[in-house]
Amino acid sequence: MVLMADYRRKLAMDEHRNIVHKYKPHRDAQGGIFVSRTRRRLLGIKDESSDLYREDTADFWSDVRTNVKNALTDLQLICEVANEDQLKEMFQLIPFTERTSDKTKTSLADVFGVIFQDHNRLVMTKLKDGTRMLTRTRDVDDLWKAELACEIVERCLEFFKVSGLITSKVHERLVEEVIDMLGSEYSQALSREMKLPYYAKFR
Repeated sequence: MVLMADYRRKLAMDEHRNIVHKYKPHRDAQGGIFVSRTRRRLLGIKDESSDLYREDTADFWSDVRTNVKNALTDLQLICEVANEDQLKEMFQLIPFTERTSDKTKTSLADVFGVIFQDHNRLVMTKLKDGTRMLTRTRDVDDLWKAELACEIVERCLEFFKVSGLITSKVHERLVEEVIDMLGSEYSQALSREMKLPYYAKFR
């Protein structure tokens, strides 16, 4: 396994092995944001043509970031021009039975699920009185995720409102309250610089 630079999340051996296995069917697929060579490099496995590991560089990750940002604009473009049938084919949730038969399939919900994964670690600390406290250490800055999540939830709830899927005035008020609550919680977290450790005490 190639040694990873600071551009990557720290992965345990089994985590890395699971990711390589998960994306093996997609590794050499045609199309997508990345070519096969880039996917192999991201996975930290040997390049097919040279049979060598390709190390991380600043230029490589700069290209990756640019490609992903441009891909998001491409997604926006296709959503602007494609009809509803085409959008459904591209973005609909895929039943579990189909996912198991074709592991290369995914959906936007899967992408969001990966983005919002909790990569913080649980650490057990013993206090002076003998009490043990389980704390969640924050290895990453969650503020950008919180801001993105607020924006996504707000837009999704607006969709339910304008599409007529929410017909009750009570539920409409509830939607507004949820939007207000998310904005308020994010603002408070921002002001506290996200110093919000999750903990539980065990005796």
